[in-house]
Amino acid sequence: MAVMTAVVGRLYRVSVLGAVAAAALVVAIKCIMPALLLGTPLKEQKKRFEKLYSTMAVMLIIALLAVAYVLPVLGWAIPVRAFYVACAVAVVAAVPSVWALCHFKGYKDAYKEEFAGGIAFESTKSATAKVLQTSYQKKLSFSASQTSKKSGYAYLNDLFVQRHTKILTRSALRITLFFSALMLAGIGACLFYPPIREKLNSYLLTGLPSLLFVMYFINRGQTITQAMFVNCDHSMLTYCFYRQPKAILQLFAARLRSVIRINLMPAAVIALGLPVMLLLSGGTAHPFNYFLLFASVLLMAVFFSVHHMVLYYLLQPYNENSEVKNPLFTIANTVTYLISYFAVRQEIETSVFGLFLLVFCIVYILLALFAAYRLAPKTFCLRQ
Repeated sequence: MAVMTAVVGRLYRVSVLGAVAAAALVVAIKCIMPALLLGTPLKEQKKRFEKLYSTMAVMLIIALLAVAYVLPVLGWAIPVRAFYVACAVAVVAAVPSVWALCHFKGYKDAYKEEFAGGIAFESTKSATAKVLQTSYQKKLSFSASQTSKKSGYAYLNDLFVQRHTKILTRSALRITLFFSALMLAGIGACLFYPPIREKLNSYLLTGLPSLLFVMYFINRGQTITQAMFVNCDHSMLTYCFYRQPKAILQLFAARLRSVIRINLMPAAVIALGLPVMLLLSGGTAHPFNYFLLFASVLLMAVFFSVHHMVLYYLLQPYNENSEVKNPLFTIANTVTYLISYFAVRQEIETSVFGLFLLVFCIVYILLALFAAYRLAPKTFCLRQ
């Protein structure tokens, strides 16, 4: 991660000192945080970790990420001196942290506590799989009222979504609430703080590429597909009837509809808010831009939903221990992330990028769905 930070910094023409300082900051924080937890019992650490996923914490994390990515796009950033001071403080604090990590005597006890109940006597791969499976099972919601009027594999998918509401719909609702507040704040700023209108208008007319990373970040596709494997496909793929072409395609269609519906929740809020902010910040000489802002956000949500689902079915990467065994899956996800990330600083007119995005997304979605329906029955299986 530190090397990636330095490389990305140089690609964006950050000074050598700045790139090295950013990399050092990443390493320092990675050393400081574990050191702070050394004296805390493992059970207490787990309680704190679970609390981090409260609504306020999730909203705070998203807010900080929004500040980190949105403010630079708008031309605002922390002073360079303040950045170097923060890096220096972190590096100094990391020195005793590294010493504490190297001289900690409780690793053996922590290991026993973590892998109590027989997991320690299994292979490391099996232990990792059990830990991952247990973490997902804890997020399940069971209720006698959970039912569905659907039938077949649509019924199975409906129950899956209901039982995974904590990591699917509830998480999407939190993100939707956050962006609702953000859109309202932007509209309020346009109405009551005129100096911001010009910058906001300029961003909305040239900053559409940066929304690609935002939509990538908030999309739940990858999380949903992993949950599908751990809590469903991991076991069901061992049965012949579940691997029949008709069964695979029916479940694929039902799942894709659910994933798109979940991801459209926050996307709809953003898609409605951006044209309103464009209008209030000064408008545009090309009314088509309003449509492009609205349609592009919605189509990006659909694009990433289809992208993650198709990758999962065509390159099904997991083996019985929930390890990623398909390098193509890793490469595809990495390329998707890098393209989305490097789009953040690109300034292209909305009328140009939006039109290109619409055409690309529609073509990609059609080709991806065609490939899934032709190849998924052959590729959707457990990896060895």
